[in-house]
Amino acid sequence: MNEIRRELVLFRFRRVTAKTVAIAGILGDWHPSFASMEKCGGGIWQKYLHMCPGEHQYRLIVDGDWDATGIRTVTVPEPDRHERALSEHGWGAKKTPPSANQSATTKITSSVPWLN
Repeated sequence: MNEIRRELVLFRFRRVTAKTVAIAGILGDWHPSFASMEKCGGGIWQKYLHMCPGEHQYRLIVDGDWDATGIRTVTVPEPDRHERALSEHGWGAKKTPPSANQSATTKITSSVPWLN
C-alpha cells in the first residue's frame, strides 16, 4: 500500500506589532482559526504544518484581519524532485536525518514576506 508522504513545512512571518497571527488556506477550508502561529520573540511568528506534496494556497490573518499581502502559494515538492524545486523557488531547506522511529523531514520556509 502506498502511503502519502507528508513534509514538515515551516511558515515564518515577522510583524513586531502583531498580537495574533494565523494561517488560513486550502488545507483548513480557509477557516481563520485553522492554524494559529506561535510568537517566538522579536516580532517573529512561526508554525510547522505537515503537508502533502503539491501546491497549497494560504493567506495570513493578523490581529483578526486578512493580511494585505493577499493569497500566497507554497509548493511542497515530491521527495525525488526536492532539490530542484527548492532551488527554482529560492527557498532554504534542511534535511533532518531520521531517527529509528521516524522518516526524514524537510523544512521548507514559505515565501511569507518579512513585514515590520
